[in-house]
Amino acid sequence: MKYSIKALNIAGSNRFGKTIAATKGMATEDIEKEDLEKVLRSIKDCDGFYLTADLPFSLEALVLRNLKPEKEIVRLIIAKKQIDLLRDSYDQVGDIGVSCDPDGDEVPVATLNIKFRNTDDKLTDRGVVWVNPGSPATMDFVIKIKALETPGMVAKIVTAAEETVKARVLKYQ
Repeated sequence: MKYSIKALNIAGSNRFGKTIAATKGMATEDIEKEDLEKVLRSIKDCDGFYLTADLPFSLEALVLRNLKPEKEIVRLIIAKKQIDLLRDSYDQVGDIGVSCDPDGDEVPVATLNIKFRNTDDKLTDRGVVWVNPGSPATMDFVIKIKALETPGMVAKIVTAAEETVKARVLKYQ
């Protein structure tokens, strides 16, 4: 998988722990996974990195409300297959978390929010990889500069994100 990288200046986090950051400079594109750590080390004066990669499939996703009493359904459409999952949210334990418009009976999903590390992880943004619907679908996540303190940690983080996306989304392809 090839990655695009944007340097980040991290300002802090919001009340939910989400990293607040601004991108800095131009994106570096088409970086092979095995070259990521070297490229990240060459980028100076930043606090972290926003990594994005195209996924090998198209994805459409909707949140459906009012199909089941007090349950929200996430409908994934991948390669003409339709899969219904329970939405995971603050007030409902489910299969997958998403970001979407809070109003409406059928709304498009902005992102699938998938945990791949601990929520309190200091090396990423809450241990979340985001999968963006589209053709192709994309995945993105944040690696903080602290990850470069341990050789090989970038590869471990990237591999964990990729494997989690495969296990949680690609399995439906």
